[in-house]
Amino acid sequence: MNSDIQEQQINRVINILFIFFLSITSALLSSQNLLAAETILLKPYYRTTSLNGLTHPLKEMTVTSEVNGKCQIIHADTGELISTSGKLADIDTTFISLELEANKIARSQAKRKLDQEKKTLARYTVLKDKNSTSQATYDEVALNVDLYSFTLQQLKNEEMRLLEQLSRHVIKAPPGWTVIERFAEPGEYIQAGTAIARLGDFRKLLIRISVTYEELQSLKKLKTIPLYLPDIANGVDAAIYQTSPVFDTKTRKIPVELIITTPREKQAASLRGGMRAELVFKTTSATDTFLVSSSALISRYEAHWLVQPDGTKVQVLLLGKIENNAQAIVSGDLLFSGMQVLAKPIASQTQ
Repeated sequence: MNSDIQEQQINRVINILFIFFLSITSALLSSQNLLAAETILLKPYYRTTSLNGLTHPLKEMTVTSEVNGKCQIIHADTGELISTSGKLADIDTTFISLELEANKIARSQAKRKLDQEKKTLARYTVLKDKNSTSQATYDEVALNVDLYSFTLQQLKNEEMRLLEQLSRHVIKAPPGWTVIERFAEPGEYIQAGTAIARLGDFRKLLIRISVTYEELQSLKKLKTIPLYLPDIANGVDAAIYQTSPVFDTKTRKIPVELIITTPREKQAASLRGGMRAELVFKTTSATDTFLVSSSALISRYEAHWLVQPDGTKVQVLLLGKIENNAQAIVSGDLLFSGMQVLAKPIASQTQ
């Protein structure tokens, strides 16, 4: 009787020890599975920004006439380049040419009179040395020489002014620039200050955009700024050309000008003003959102968790998914860049 009771007690102890051993073994295996499971690291999520703009010439200017006269020739029409001579228009030079001819005659007369007075002064100088003429007569002849010298110099200055004015009858513009708009026609009378044409330098193109301060700092960190031109289905490189020191009161953003840096010979097609340009870039400022594989999320009833290698679950807020839902954007108070989480957690691996 006593031996039967002892045997039952021994069997009970053996069963308890066996169940305890199975529990320990299961826990160890579960822990080993967690440690052996594939892990991934949380990466900061940088917001992607898309901006659009239009191409503009590097510079623009309006050319005006500095003289009055009838327009004779327009050397470049709308859309045409200014030639290497730089000529844009010719203004009639008839009246200024007549003034130059009259000046030439007056200078010849003044020079002949001056030469004659110099000869007279030479004679009176000899007579004065011999005391054969009065001082008053000598002074009068010397004065005439000075007056004709001044007259001749004045006429020469007038000639220089007329020649300068004549040169302004040929209206010039920077070679290589393009006529955007023409305001004058051949045969039309032009007054000083009248606009002849509006020009632009299309050899380099600008794209005007408006950005936030954070976006501007991100752009400054880029060595080259890639632009996509939908009109020609191709891309070019750009750089920051100019940044406004103030912000636009309407958009509350900072006006920025980008300049296309890809050489013309390397461009896929000829560029011109008014072409659409798209800029897509990622902000590089610090963020409290992270990017993780969607497979790392455990989701139940619109709640979401990530699982650490030790099996600890961390609740997160799902902000969205990208790359055809392959990547998830999450945030959470306990998250940090480089944090390890299970790549594909399953229910049996979590606590």
